[in-house]
Amino acid sequence: MLSKIARKIRHKIKRKELLYEVRKCKKADEMSDKLAKLFIGMVDKIGNSTKYCEYHFLEDMKAHAVMQLTKSWMKFNPDRFDNAWVYYRTVILCAFSYYLNTEKKNRDVKSALEVEFSDGSEVTVTGVDDEQHF
Repeated sequence: MLSKIARKIRHKIKRKELLYEVRKCKKADEMSDKLAKLFIGMVDKIGNSTKYCEYHFLEDMKAHAVMQLTKSWMKFNPDRFDNAWVYYRTVILCAFSYYLNTEKKNRDVKSALEVEFSDGSEVTVTGVDDEQHF
């Protein structure tokens, strides 16, 4: 097992690597494959923590977080701040929270509909064209 000092050094190297890659990509105005792999690694590490590992839609949460990272990676200002890891970790946690809240709303609506129509009546949808596909 690594000592506290070794873990701090390892995290600093990863944080410096992330900051270096973000600066390089911002200059090129394009996300590199290495930055994308760093983002996916961050999402996997946070998603596999004990707080989120029990959700059956964890892969969807991770995909949503990666999508949010690709949308907001350019908003980090490396000239003003030197800790990109905290910024992108916050983006990931907010994406996970948003996804969980959306799932909760959907679950609540589904439960309300199940209670409303639990008397055995049939539900019919009117005004929907069967030939129209989205």
